[in-house]
Formats: sequence, structure tokens, C-alpha cells
Amino acid sequence: MEHAPLEQTGARNVELARRALEAANASPPEYATMNALFHRDHEFVSRVDALERGIHRGARGYRAWLRDAGEAVEWEGRLEEVRAIDADRVLAIMPGRVRGKSSGVVLNDERWGVLMTLRDGRVTRTEVYSSAEQALDAARLPDRARSAHLELVRSVYSRWERGDASSSDWAHPQIEVVFADGPNPGTWRGLSGLTAGWREVLNAWEHFHPEVERYEELDDARILVLVRWHGRGKRSGVQVAETGALGAQLFHIAAGRVDRLVTYLERERALADLGINV
Repeated sequence: MEHAPLEQTGARNVELARRALEAANASPPEYATMNALFHRDHEFVSRVDALERGIHRGARGYRAWLRDAGEAVEWEGRLEEVRAIDADRVLAIMPGRVRGKSSGVVLNDERWGVLMTLRDGRVTRTEVYSSAEQALDAARLPDRARSAHLELVRSVYSRWERGDASSSDWAHPQIEVVFADGPNPGTWRGLSGLTAGWREVLNAWEHFHPEVERYEELDDARILVLVRWHGRGKRSGVQVAETGALGAQLFHIAAGRVDRLVTYLERERALADLGINV
């Protein structure tokens, strides 16, 4: 299978990012266009102090952020420049002004930077920064950030493989914990949710733990870990490894903490969801 040259990929991503930003910043936002251009599991990350900071996932999360921001502030801005950084990322520069709706006070009056990640013709992640310089700094950090992220994930597994799951200092206080398959799929949030989610799994197994086979750095924010599950069924007494339990875990990392952890008991499901072969 031949791949398009980097120049063609970059130009296509620039155009897609431009259309996506114009749709999101229209008044009212053009949701039909956004649905076509943003991935269903899109992550929107606000790093702007004048607006609500945090991570908002999926179409609902992004719409909720747009709605809440629109109720609190008035935004005046325009697209000044959109350019490709590499095969997957685009940087947009947007001079803008944020004014409190009730107070009229100017809360931010700078050239914003928007860092967008695109795959297969869809925007998968959008990070908004208070200045273009901050976005550029973030774009230049991948090698150092990836190294730090990998070390963080390795440190988590070094404990888990010893059967020590007592520490949660690696997790963001608002972490989202997802079990994508298995007997008890579901989503939990926060450190209490991290404990509750794993309790659901551990209730069915004795000495349940992962053995790492391979780490895959997918991008600046995600690390996929291919694992082999070990443990014994509490009722059946069957060793999970005997059933060929090849699984995976997907770590989403921001600001030095894991803010989303997706666990797959079946590896093929993970690879299918991510659209990759390893």
C-alpha cells in the first residue's frame, strides 16, 4: 500500500483543520460539519486560563465546553495561519479576545495557539493554548515528553507486575477509567473510580496481574501496552494465561499524569479500535 507524500498529507490536514476550526468557531457552531470532521472519540484540551481548563471527550464533551464557554464569555477571533508541523499535527494561530459576558472585562487578548492531531481524515485531538508560543513549545516537546511518559508507564507496571496496586500517584485526580470489554465493561471516574473499576475485575480473579510484552508510543499523549494477563478464576480455578489471554492497556497522559486508562482484556479489540497492526 502506497502512502501519500508528506507534503500532500500536510496540505490535506491543513485544509481539514481549517474547516474544523471555522465550523467550531461559527456562531452558532456548525455541528453537522464538526461531526463529519472530528473523530467520535475526539479529545479537546483547554489550557487557557480565561476559559474552563480540562479535557473534554467526544462530541458531547466538546459541545458542552462550547456551550458553557459561550454562556460565560464573548469570543472575538479569526484564523491567522494554519500550518503543518509533521505528518499528523497542525498548528493554528488565532488572534482573539475573550471578554466576560456579564462584566465586559477583557480576560485574554493574545494570539492563541491551537495544536491539532489528525488521522485518517479526522481530527482526533485539539489542544488550545493561551498563546502561539505555548503551542509551539508543546509541539517541540514530543521526544522529551514521550521519554517521560514511557518512564511513567514503566514505573506503573513495575509495581503492578509485583502485585502492588496500592499507589495512585501516577493518576490524575479526575482520571477516566474504561474497561472496554470483558465480563464487566464500564467507565469510572476519579481516583475512587479507579479503585472501583479494578475491584470489579479483581472480584472475579485471584492474583490477577499483567505481564508486559511490549510498549508502543502511539503519539505525544498515548502509550499502548501489550500485555498477557495472569490470574486464576475464583469460581472456575482456571488460570487465565491458559486461555491465551492477550490483552492491552491504553494510557492517555497529560501534564505528567495518566488522565485516561482504557483496559482491554482482548487485544484484538484494542487493535481494531485504534485501527493499527502491531
